[in-house]
Amino acid sequence: MLLTVVGTVTLLPALFAVPLMFALPDTGFFNAWWEMVSCLTTTGASLYSAELLPAPLHLWRGLVGWMGGLFMLVAATAILAPLRIGGFEILSSPYGREERIERLPGSDRARGADRERERQAHLSSPAFQTELADPVSRIIRVGKTVLPIYAGLTLALWVLLLMLGDTGLVAITRAMGTLSTSGISPLSTNAGANNVVASGVAGEIVIFLFLLPALSRRFWPGGGELRASDTWREDPELRLAALVVGVVALALFARHFIGAIEITLAHGGEGGARQGGALAAAWGGLFNGLSYLTTTGWNSVEWQGARSWSGLTSPGLILAGLALMGGGVATTAGGVKLLRVYALLRHSEREMEKLVHPNSIGGGGRMGRRLRAEGAFLAFVFFMLFAITLAVVVALVSLQRIEFESATILSVAAMTNTGPLAGAIPLTPTFEGSAGIAGAPWAGWAGLPDFTKAVLAGAMIVGRIETLAILALFNPELWRR
Repeated sequence: MLLTVVGTVTLLPALFAVPLMFALPDTGFFNAWWEMVSCLTTTGASLYSAELLPAPLHLWRGLVGWMGGLFMLVAATAILAPLRIGGFEILSSPYGREERIERLPGSDRARGADRERERQAHLSSPAFQTELADPVSRIIRVGKTVLPIYAGLTLALWVLLLMLGDTGLVAITRAMGTLSTSGISPLSTNAGANNVVASGVAGEIVIFLFLLPALSRRFWPGGGELRASDTWREDPELRLAALVVGVVALALFARHFIGAIEITLAHGGEGGARQGGALAAAWGGLFNGLSYLTTTGWNSVEWQGARSWSGLTSPGLILAGLALMGGGVATTAGGVKLLRVYALLRHSEREMEKLVHPNSIGGGGRMGRRLRAEGAFLAFVFFMLFAITLAVVVALVSLQRIEFESATILSVAAMTNTGPLAGAIPLTPTFEGSAGIAGAPWAGWAGLPDFTKAVLAGAMIVGRIETLAILALFNPELWRR
């Protein structure tokens, strides 16, 4: 079934590319396939200019991205969870035991339990081929529980945006792009960075609330083994996300505020910083912080105003860092994922405590011990694999005549499935390739050579499925099962 996941995000876009090929005959199959890979992996990067695409293609791109988000929500618990990959390995029981009722390895009871397991049949035995164990049955069962909530939230957001003034096409694509975290929009600038969205800040407040499910699996059915706390207030992913978004919003506000003061002093100190500009900068930092942390990539309508108020350019490094951190495990978000970052932070905190008090005993209960030990180790392994893969992608992209800074941003945007990141950071465009008359090479993607596009498409797929899942395909035990 893991091979099915890889085949879905690789081969299914070829079928989805057919409408794009008929509507844009000069674009070619490869560019159409690349566009659909970007949509299905919820990356949201586009080769085309929004003004030159007809409305049905915008709707089709948004729908494919929406289906990609649904597919990952279902596949996470139906396929990845039983294999203990995709983030589920962080809280999985070590040694394959249930700690609440079983003994540590080496004890008399543990030896007796091991002998009992040896007498049991293998998982390939017909006795285990029940409906609950069948992968197809799991996918259908999980899909029936996730789809109503996923579709209901999308419908609710669509209606709210319509009530706030968005047109039908803009409202539905923004609703689908929010729930799937694809960031797909029919507008030239995502989420209206130039005040072209009728719903304005009110619409962004609603979108802000609907982005919260991308921070934790707690908001979706299934994934109960990922719950490291009994209540959502103590959820490590939500608490870490609140801390990161708050700190980033404060840092961006301070950055814009200081820049505005410098501009005011340069003009003779007339009037000081305006309160309206300060509030716009605060909201722009808060919204963009959550947007890029969930790898959606929406830009606030106040973002451009905040930059004009302070006279500063876009803080691309901060936005890229948020995208690398990513959202919740087993959600539609990409990146390294919050739970892995939290496990590494807890492990670092414990190591610092041991330096001060070498004989201290770490608390936190069963989940705390697991996060600091096995969880932190596996999180570090994933982080190193992610970093190595990113370095390889940057090196392959840099083989062409592309500046290193642009190659790095494009690679980060592809690996974290945050396509709009390339539009939020100034890039040096490349004109080595073409996507047809509707292409937008100045946006950073369409002008790339075909080899570079293929590398970045592969990075989107690896980033969506995760490196550990790809490596699991080479595990002989997986194929024996």
